[in-house]
Amino acid sequence: MESSNVVSDDTRLKSKNHEEEEILEDDSPLEKVVVTPNVGTSNEVTQPITRVPNLDSNEPAPWVRRLHNKEDVIGDVNEGVRTRRQIANLISFTCYTSQIEPKKVDEALNDEFWVLAMQEELNQFERNEVWTLVPRPKTTNVIGTKWIFRNKSDEDGNIVRNKARLVAQGYSQIEGIDFEETFAPVARLESIRLLLSISCVHKFKLHQMDVKSAFLNGFLGSVDKTLFIKRDNDELFIAQIYVDDIVFGSTNITKVQQFVDVMSLEFEMSLVGELSYFLGLQIRQLDNGIFITQAKYAKNLVKKFGLENAKHCDTPMSTTLKLSKDASGKSVEQTLYRGMIGSLLYLTASRPDISFSVGVGVCARYQADPKC
Repeated sequence: MESSNVVSDDTRLKSKNHEEEEILEDDSPLEKVVVTPNVGTSNEVTQPITRVPNLDSNEPAPWVRRLHNKEDVIGDVNEGVRTRRQIANLISFTCYTSQIEPKKVDEALNDEFWVLAMQEELNQFERNEVWTLVPRPKTTNVIGTKWIFRNKSDEDGNIVRNKARLVAQGYSQIEGIDFEETFAPVARLESIRLLLSISCVHKFKLHQMDVKSAFLNGFLGSVDKTLFIKRDNDELFIAQIYVDDIVFGSTNITKVQQFVDVMSLEFEMSLVGELSYFLGLQIRQLDNGIFITQAKYAKNLVKKFGLENAKHCDTPMSTTLKLSKDASGKSVEQTLYRGMIGSLLYLTASRPDISFSVGVGVCARYQADPKC
C-alpha cells in the first residue's frame, strides 16, 4: 500500500484517519494524496480539493487535495466563465428569433417568426398612413412591391431581430419619366468618425436607436440633412441619421431622454441604448477614450470570398516590394475583384494602415483586367 501522510494534532481523529488511510489502496486512481482535516478554527484551503468516495462506510467522504492537469479539463481553461445571465440572454435570442434568412416569400410564410416580422411591417404602414387608395391613372406606370428579409445581429454576431421590409421595385422605373432625382438620408463615414471624436472631446456617451419603419414622405427638393447640432448655452446636443438608424448624444443626459421621448411619439423605436455596433463598426465607449474595430466585418469578408484557407500575408506590406502587371496570368472575374476592393476600402475606417495597399497604391490599379 502506498503511504499517505495524515496531518492532525487531535487524538480524537486518529481512529477516523486510520479508516481514511485504508481507503487509499493500491488500486486507487489518486496518487500522492494528502488528507488535511480542519483543525481548530483554520478553514483555509490552499489547493483544489475533491472528495474520495468511501464505499465501506456510511460516514461522509473526506476532502482530499488533488492537482489536475490542463489536458484532463474539459473545455478551454483560458476561456472566461459563462454565467447563467449570459446564457439566458443567448437563449432568448435563439428562442424568439429565426436563425434562417429566407430568400422567397414562401419560405418566410412557413416560419412563424418571419410571419410576425411581416405583420409588424404592415402594421407600421397602417399606423403611419403610408398608403392612400386612389383610382389608377391610365398613363401611369404602376410599381410593384417586393419583400426583403434580413437578420440583424449585434457586435458579437448573435441574431437579435428578424427584419422584414416591403419595398417598391424601383428598378422598374425609368429615369426622366417616372422620377428625376432620389434622395436618402445617408451619412458619410467621415461624419460618423467626426461625431465619435466630438463625443470623446466633450466626454459624453453616444446612444443609438432604430426606427422600425422609415418612409420618404412629402416632396424632396434638396438633399436631406443627416447631421443635426443644437446648442443651448454650454450644453451640446448632436444627432446623426443613417436611413433608419440614429446616433445621438448630449453633454446633458436629460436632453438625451427628451429626444428619445419625442421620437417615440412619432415613430416606433427599437434597440435604444448606448452605441456599441453601427454600420459594421464595433464601438466601445470607455472613460479614457473610444475604441473602434471591425473584427466581425473582416471575418465576414474572409468567409464571403472563400478565403478561410488562404495564405496569410504580413501587414504592413514591405515598402521595397514592387508589383507589376502579370501579362501571362489568368484573368479573374472583374466584378468579384472590384467587390473585394470596395469591401476592403470600407475596412479602412478602422484600419487606415491598409489604405495605400488597397487604394490607388497597389490593388485598385489593376481593376481593369485583374489576373492571378
